[in-house]
Amino acid sequence: SFSPDGSKIVVLTRKPFVKGGNEEIRLQVFSTSDFKSIWKKDITLDNESKRAPKNYLKVNNEGVAFLFKTIKISGKENHYQMITVNKEVLNNESLDLKNNYPTQLKLIIDKDDNLIIAAMLANIGQLNRFWQNTQYTKVNSKGEVLSHNIDPLGSKLLLKIVSEKNANKPEYKLQNYTLKGIEEKSDGSILLIAENQTNSKSLIPNTQPPKYNYSLNYGGIVILSIDNEGKRNWNAFYDKKQSEKTKNTNVSYGSFAHSLKNDNLYMVWNYTAVEVNLIKNFRFWKDKNGSKINLDNLFGEEALYPSLLTVLNSDGGLAYQEKTFESLALKEIQEPNAYIMAIDPSIYLSTEKGIIILSRMKSKAAKRYKFNTITF
Repeated sequence: SFSPDGSKIVVLTRKPFVKGGNEEIRLQVFSTSDFKSIWKKDITLDNESKRAPKNYLKVNNEGVAFLFKTIKISGKENHYQMITVNKEVLNNESLDLKNNYPTQLKLIIDKDDNLIIAAMLANIGQLNRFWQNTQYTKVNSKGEVLSHNIDPLGSKLLLKIVSEKNANKPEYKLQNYTLKGIEEKSDGSILLIAENQTNSKSLIPNTQPPKYNYSLNYGGIVILSIDNEGKRNWNAFYDKKQSEKTKNTNVSYGSFAHSLKNDNLYMVWNYTAVEVNLIKNFRFWKDKNGSKINLDNLFGEEALYPSLLTVLNSDGGLAYQEKTFESLALKEIQEPNAYIMAIDPSIYLSTEKGIIILSRMKSKAAKRYKFNTITF
């Protein structure tokens, strides 16, 4: 794991598994300018050694290493530790997740060199596809826990996604959401960004070795704004539906790329629910008035899928509300394609000016690529 400024890297080394023995690790921080060691520390932990421990590691610009550790005691009991190290163990603190476990989590270093943990939680004993609560934990360079909140999703968010009856159920759970990212805003608050994702596969008959057809579905986007004390500011939900059928899951055009600029969240994605007018032979979508918009004219026949830019303002409201899908059509990046292509939202780079994102051909090999710059 690299520090935010790229000046340091932390490496975790585990000693060989010993049955019945405690877990032993080494943490070592290097300077990236010359790869010389800044410090190293051998640590014997309190827990019994496991073959597959879950250790989550970050280092800040100061060179302090943060280790968030999950320890499974049984199917009904987990322990969680926050270990902070800088040459010596500064602090080893237990965290109470209130009978929850993290199904997905991300660690970031904020602008003040603190560690922030943001996680999607399910009750212990539930399947990991469920999302019922959220975790927000902030730890400073001394290992002091500044904030630690476990909060339910809440009816205000759920009303945007499910029926009123379900939203008001205290134990209601969302299902099949993937944690896409954490973004820090200028005031120190964060955005937790998640997307509904499902997939299935079916065997292709008479194939050896077995081959499959895959159905990939990417649904609505949940954004939670959490202030720098761990309290919820607002919730947002953007309802999109994308689906793909493919034999190669390594080439996908679903989901979305995202970037934060001036506290606005920019999301780039492909519209895959394209319809075809079989009589006049053109592709279309229906605008807000129900009119059929010729996509071949708007984006060009070389656009495998139309690409859209959706913007969430700093207060959680959507920009471009007057437009179809509340999004801006990115026809300029599709029109000059020399081949039939679409953007791949899994391969992109955020820059100070916007996003650089890859386009690729629709084929198993995808031998033609193009990089697009989207400025905002």
